[in-house]
Amino acid sequence: MTMLKIESSLSTAAHLRRSIASQTSYTSPKSGVIMENQSIKDRIGFRGKGARSFLEAQGITVPSKPNQSVFENGMAVLRLSATEVWLIDLEPNPNSDTKQAPVSTANKRMSELDAAANDAPNVYRLFCQHSHAQFCFYENKNGSQGHRQQETLATLFSKVCGVDLRDKPFPVGSIAQTSVARVNAIVVKGSECFYLLSDIASSDYLWNAMSDSAQEF
Repeated sequence: MTMLKIESSLSTAAHLRRSIASQTSYTSPKSGVIMENQSIKDRIGFRGKGARSFLEAQGITVPSKPNQSVFENGMAVLRLSATEVWLIDLEPNPNSDTKQAPVSTANKRMSELDAAANDAPNVYRLFCQHSHAQFCFYENKNGSQGHRQQETLATLFSKVCGVDLRDKPFPVGSIAQTSVARVNAIVVKGSECFYLLSDIASSDYLWNAMSDSAQEF
């Protein structure tokens, strides 16, 4: 049987990965929480028993255990299981039009990894940039900072998620693979924000659920 070889350009086909959610940003009524729809950004996943060694050979730092993340060179490296790793682009989008693909160092690096994986043994690409939407949650920088910032976002998520996302049980770099507003989701805690990845088909519903939960902030 002849196997179809998927061209690496699929991973950078931004026009194919807009989430169904129509909004690109939202600020809560009291301006306490800012939501961004970052689904246009690059994401790529790798699965297989050779995924970790492949990425490390390419100079990527992979967390030592599942459900942990590291942040480097404008990317987050998410280890979701012993054999599955995702990378997501965190660099600011220089384009004001979010329908355009951001051009960044992370974008170029992911394209290189995408192509290199074609010849890597026991490594299979996961096109999570087309299967999952990516949202980001900040507390407004004009408000409280530091510890209070993360606690506000943890309070927001507590309305729709059963995992305690406060600092002590869920420090920076932690990952929760859980249910958010009854949708399977991945929550990643960054130093200043939370990242939320979920099924792109449910992105409009989830965006509305999260914006509704942010009404008090």
